[in-house]
Parts: sequence; C-alpha cells; structure tokens
Amino acid sequence: MRRIVLTMALFLALGLPRLSAQQHPQQRHFLLNRDVVALAKAGFSEQVIIETIRVTPSRFDVRTDALAALSGQGISQRVVEAMLVAKTCGSQSDLASPRCDPPPDKRLHANGDRR
Repeated sequence: MRRIVLTMALFLALGLPRLSAQQHPQQRHFLLNRDVVALAKAGFSEQVIIETIRVTPSRFDVRTDALAALSGQGISQRVVEAMLVAKTCGSQSDLASPRCDPPPDKRLHANGDRR
C-alpha cells in the first residue's frame, strides 16, 4: 500500500502540469484516455492506474470506438470499467450520488463486515 501511495505522489508531482502565474487559477488538468494509455505504457500497475482514475478529475471518451482503441492499446477491462465509473460518477469527491453507491454485497457495515 505504501508503495502505491509513493508511486501516486511521484506521478502527481511530476506528471500533472502545474499552474503557473500565467494560467487562469480555475484551469485544471483532467485525466484523458491518452493519459491512461501513457500510464500503462510507462509500466504502472493496473491497481495504480485505477486508483489514479478514482481520485483524479477526468474527461474520458467512452464512445464505442474509443473503448475499442483502448483495448487495442492493451488497456485492461478493469481499467476501462474504472473509466466508465469515473465518467458516470465523477472523481472520488463526487461519489455522493445514489447511482454511484457500491452494490449491496460490496458495502461495509459499521462493524467492518460485508453483508
């Protein structure tokens, strides 16, 4: 887990563009399909890519041809599924939507048990 956090910190520190004095403060970087491909080609694990998708604002192209292109570039189905969830539900901070609740069998109860 610590390795993942360190890898994410390194990616965020080096990979995302920083705001400069000339950029408008409201501009932000959104994760795009090409960013996911770049992470995969750089050798990041599926788990790191999915976590990056989960916590980073995104603007994925999830049209059929775009998804087929991702598959053709070696992007796993689990990563594509994470992209679809992000497209529907937004980043982690936007997961308050009821349609984004985990299925009942994946919810943790107060005592930590799954029911």
